[in-house]
Amino acid sequence: MKGFTNFIQSLYLSALPFIGLNIIGIVLLNDLKGYLGVTICLGIFIASLLFSRFIYRTVRKRGGIQFMASIQATPDLDNHLAATESRLNKKRKPAELATLINNKEQLFKGGSISIFGDNYGRHGDFLHRFERAEFTKEKGLLTFYLDTGQVIKIFEPKQIIDATTYLKVGKAKAIRFELSNDEDPIFLEYTYSRGKISYQSNNSAIEAQIDVSLSALALEIS
Repeated sequence: MKGFTNFIQSLYLSALPFIGLNIIGIVLLNDLKGYLGVTICLGIFIASLLFSRFIYRTVRKRGGIQFMASIQATPDLDNHLAATESRLNKKRKPAELATLINNKEQLFKGGSISIFGDNYGRHGDFLHRFERAEFTKEKGLLTFYLDTGQVIKIFEPKQIIDATTYLKVGKAKAIRFELSNDEDPIFLEYTYSRGKISYQSNNSAIEAQIDVSLSALALEIS
């Protein structure tokens, strides 16, 4: 049912810009006669097709609600936290969070993983719980070991919020998600630099499905 809902939402949200942009193209075609008008109209059509395709694929993967929320989202959580911090919502230092997890005292226990907006599976399909954690101060590296055998390595994490319903890391220099704790695991690696997110994987099939968003948090487990 969830897959069907995402399908309908993806069709609707991708159709809106396609129709809107092509209406503009038709209007311009009427105003700009000849070769110039045809060229501009054709360019708008191609752009609308590519943009709508991007929206369709993104909504199919994330769902309409999360897609719309990500447009309004901001990775800067400091102001939000100052107004909302309570016993159910705590700002953590990396070393503090690692200690809490190892003592099973953190607020959030586990959920679905999203790294820079790239969801590992659909939300709610997978439940990842913390098994243990460690923080290496010299490297600025916070590592989560999950009960599913996966490992999340967060380099220079900032704006960490531990709540009863989620764990969020607002910013990070890089995140490496290893799908197992083997010596040579399949991994997904995301790097934030100069306002851009680059990514890579040692598995080409997985890399082709990576879908990041600059407006998303570095890490969200919920």
